[in-house]
Amino acid sequence: MNNLMTKSFLDYVELKKQALKDNAGNPFQDIEKASPTGTEEDLFLFFQEVASITSEMDNMSNLLFDLRQLHQESKSTHSPKILRGIADRMTSDMLSVLQKADYLKSRLRVLDSSGEAKRNVSPAFAHGSLVDRTRSSVIGGVRTKLREMMSEFQELRELILLDHREGLRRRYFAATGVLPNDEVLDRMVSVGGSRGIFSSGKKGELEVEAEAEAEERRRAVGDFQRSLNRLHRIFLDMALVVEAQGEEMNEIESNVANAKSFIVGGTASLSDVSARRKKGRTGRFCLCAVGLAVAMIIVFLVLGFVG
Repeated sequence: MNNLMTKSFLDYVELKKQALKDNAGNPFQDIEKASPTGTEEDLFLFFQEVASITSEMDNMSNLLFDLRQLHQESKSTHSPKILRGIADRMTSDMLSVLQKADYLKSRLRVLDSSGEAKRNVSPAFAHGSLVDRTRSSVIGGVRTKLREMMSEFQELRELILLDHREGLRRRYFAATGVLPNDEVLDRMVSVGGSRGIFSSGKKGELEVEAEAEAEERRRAVGDFQRSLNRLHRIFLDMALVVEAQGEEMNEIESNVANAKSFIVGGTASLSDVSARRKKGRTGRFCLCAVGLAVAMIIVFLVLGFVG
């Protein structure tokens, strides 16, 4: 929705600029084809910045999809060499994700500081103005998308850890015939895969390869965990920036809702008063009619008595 609004506004300003250029020198040009106003120029630059931010977020979503695919590939191979190649690709993707996340954080801070500065420029940019509400609403959409993306990366992190533990559980059972408990699994995760399972006796080729595979998986999971921890901290920093603006937007919306409730309540009260007045007028009319009827009866009785 925000992407559509951003594109629509940018297209509108571009068309207005083009209309101004096409009608240059025409003294009868329409007022709508005048140069963009200060607020339009401000929103044009704002939406350009938002478009750049959402574009980077889309790129991060593509990298997240690639990371999911690489994780699925890693589950179907047992070759340490292939696993190392997959791990290197995942590391490369995570470096790109971290770079983009750092960029997003810096751009969001710029938007935040520019919004604060604009509020003191003129009433058109003041707190609660149309421009301010538009900025807050759009940044609220960015905040929602950031939260969703952070949740998706967290889900991938939990999935990789769960699959890693499950793989260790299967290898331990295949080697010992006993299912490991959580304590054993935690120790295997921390010290490195199948290390210690084949601690006695001469190791065969399969055992050596199994240990190499487990060690490679442990290294890959550890690297991925560290990258995700850093990414999580960056996401939290970004969330703090947009959260403050979101709270302002919620406060504005709350005030608008309260004002609406007061208006509705006032309208209902006026309707109630009007109904009571109408009912009162009807009652007085009926009372007058009854009084008139009684008076006429008395007059007829008196005339009859006199006659």
